[in-house]
Amino acid sequence: MLSTTSFPKNKIKVLLLEGVHPAAVKMLRDSGYDNIDTHSGSLSEKDLIDKLKGVHLLGIRSKTQLTEAVLNKA
Repeated sequence: MLSTTSFPKNKIKVLLLEGVHPAAVKMLRDSGYDNIDTHSGSLSEKDLIDKLKGVHLLGIRSKTQLTEAVLNKA
């Protein structure tokens, strides 16, 4: 079955933090998502706000805090 999105996958910006497993990155790439930014750790609130500009999909683990300020700026 062919999977489609309402927005081209190659234009969807993905941000993965805290060392999301390489298998997840591979799965996304294999599915057509190629605009993937990965970081091994979490980001400060300010840096997260800056990095989220234009991001469509965010993958995090337990250290990243999505505060009210972060969500308001996203």
